[in-house]
Amino acid sequence: MTDATTMLQQLGFSEYEARAYVALLQRNPLNGYELAKLSRLPRANIFAVLQKLEERGAIVRLDQLNGMRYAPIAPTELTQRVATRFQQTLNNDVLAVRTRQRLQVDLAGWYIQHSMALTAGLNELRSRPDQELAPETQALLQAVDIGDRRGGWLDHLRALVRWGTA
Repeated sequence: MTDATTMLQQLGFSEYEARAYVALLQRNPLNGYELAKLSRLPRANIFAVLQKLEERGAIVRLDQLNGMRYAPIAPTELTQRVATRFQQTLNNDVLAVRTRQRLQVDLAGWYIQHSMALTAGLNELRSRPDQELAPETQALLQAVDIGDRRGGWLDHLRALVRWGTA
């Protein structure tokens, strides 16, 4: 596998998508059969790969007199599109939690604290289910007021561990 295909896979492309895109960079425009042959991809998969590459905006379809052909967009443009999509995704996720409403801020903070405390407890119990929790984990659970004062939370965490491994 070439460095280019490896890099494309790190950006979320499948192996077949990466190989097809790299092949189109080497020679284009190509029809599906030619691309399958050049990229050494199964002909049965090539049109699904081409459709995915089109959806990603990595290639363009050219309707020519001798049939449908495909050409890649420039690598610099592709990396810019990937970066833009990634940034838009991050911005959308951040905008979903940005607020000045105190109740929502408190609720989100409570949720994060409790999730971290429960995750720590569950992870520790998975590794040693029949032992007491480490003092650090007990302190974390007590800090978010779900400590084992009544015995219920530790039993509940152990039940979750047993259920998850059953």
